[in-house]
Parts: sequence; C-alpha cells; structure tokens
Amino acid sequence: MLSHNKTLAAQLYSEFKNFFPDNSVQYFVSYYDYYQPEAYLPSTDTYIEKDLSINDEIEKMRLSTVATLLSGRRDVVVVSSVSCLYGTGNPADFHATAIEIKVGQVVSYKHFLYRLVEALYTRTELNLEPGDVPRERATRWTSWPRSASSATSVSA
Repeated sequence: MLSHNKTLAAQLYSEFKNFFPDNSVQYFVSYYDYYQPEAYLPSTDTYIEKDLSINDEIEKMRLSTVATLLSGRRDVVVVSSVSCLYGTGNPADFHATAIEIKVGQVVSYKHFLYRLVEALYTRTELNLEPGDVPRERATRWTSWPRSASSATSVSA
C-alpha cells in the first residue's frame, strides 16, 4: 500500500494490522520523511537547526520490513510512503550481511563474532543497544539485531 505521506501511512499501518491479524503487516517510510530543514521564525527570533538524525524506531521498522520481504513469506503487507521509492540498497548486499542460525546448529564463537562485526555490529562493554554485541567471551552470546525490539541469545 503506497501512501502520499508518512501520516496517512502510519494510520493505514495501524488499521491494516487490525484488518490482517494473521499477516505480517510492515511499515516502511523513507529517511526523507524525517528530515527537518533549518528554519527561522521571525516573530520569536527563533532559529531551528537542520536535523538529519535517524529515528531509531523507524530504522528498526525499515530493517524489519526488508528482512520480512526477503524471508520468503507470502503473507506480507507493506504500508509505505511515496518517498520510500528512494530504496534501501541492493538486496544482495542485505543477504550478504544476514546471519542465519538454526536451532541445534553448531557455530564457532570466532566465526559468529566475525560475522556480527562484518554485519556492522558494535562490540561493547556497556549496556546492550540495537546493533551491539558484548565484548566478553562466554558460552552464551547475546546480540541485539537492529530490526528487533529485544536482544537475542545464542548458547554454546
């Protein structure tokens, strides 16, 4: 579903989640929808700086949408704004950085960590945030995918 603006897209996303409860309804808007140009308000002599920061929740939803579309699911409904036509990049690049681990699969710690860093995860000793993986070596590894709302653990 393609909407002419992000506000209507958000409303349609909410409604479609109710209309299609058994489907994977995803929300995808462009970073351009969240660009704040600089402005000056003469009545209050206020200058508003340009804001190019990316909303973390929008980033998570964009990545979730791409991952769901590339997963092969056939019941996906994507609600998006027209400016999403600017794209997300090459699907082959997305697949190249995806890390698929199945239940019961044996993976070496070194290889697993290498793949996370290759996929642009950040090693940290602080609180875990989306896109982070802990620095210490253990028998249980925790990472927080940028497309997820919580961390995922893998046991040795």
